[in-house]
Amino acid sequence: MNHKFERTRAAIIALCALAGTVLVGVAPAEAAVGTVTIRADGALRARGAAIVVVLNLNCAPAPDAFMTGGVRVTQRLADGTLAHGNGATGTKIACTGTSRAVRVAVTLEDTTGAGTRPFRLGAAFVTASYSRCTFDGCQGITSSRTVKARGDLSLEVPSVSNAEISLKLKSPASFEANGAGVIVRVAYSCPQDMLVNLNLTFDQRTSARTVNHSFAPTAAPTVACPGLNRTATAAFHAEAVPWVRGTAYTTMIAVLCSDPSGSGDCTNLYAHRTVTVG
Repeated sequence: MNHKFERTRAAIIALCALAGTVLVGVAPAEAAVGTVTIRADGALRARGAAIVVVLNLNCAPAPDAFMTGGVRVTQRLADGTLAHGNGATGTKIACTGTSRAVRVAVTLEDTTGAGTRPFRLGAAFVTASYSRCTFDGCQGITSSRTVKARGDLSLEVPSVSNAEISLKLKSPASFEANGAGVIVRVAYSCPQDMLVNLNLTFDQRTSARTVNHSFAPTAAPTVACPGLNRTATAAFHAEAVPWVRGTAYTTMIAVLCSDPSGSGDCTNLYAHRTVTVG
């Protein structure tokens, strides 16, 4: 497991929450800068490896204004212990004055590398901490509420695209070396020359009581643009215990830079889905 990545991800969520303490409420945060509303129902995915939460984001329009932030989830389990998770899209939401629905995949926080308890169906406490930013600075918007994690919802975002690229997380994933590794595939098409970096995570419930997490910076997918109808692969090595055949949850943040050298403006795209390891 990449502990540096986990600490960095947790620090980003914590900083977002700190920025959001200016405007805090257990109801949707209402302010001149914008609103964050958390929907009452979320989706339990991949046997408790993730919960997908839906946010409605709206912020006061301005040419350079955008929203960014993340989500924190805490859930009490049947034995009285707690499961904690974080999620962030890594994207900037343009402030247009109209509401936009965003589906955020929250995966479990594993600070030891030995795995953690899975999420379950039922009530979970959710806090969304976002900031509206311009060149003049950022203002925080925070909202919290109880969300019901349901098993009959999907809320997944398996594919994403813009004018420059289309990306799709494929459902089948390869079970490698008796569980020592898993390969996840990403289909893509990009007609123009550009720099693309794909950052993926992989979470799987490997036993009745344990979810394991992997981030693969040394095996990041290679995307060659321009290119049409191609496939990139991401390799996830098992850490504490072997991977198993069955479902898992994967998230992807694609960093797109119009300048192939990476020195120009870059944007992010976000996707997540259940994959089947077999």
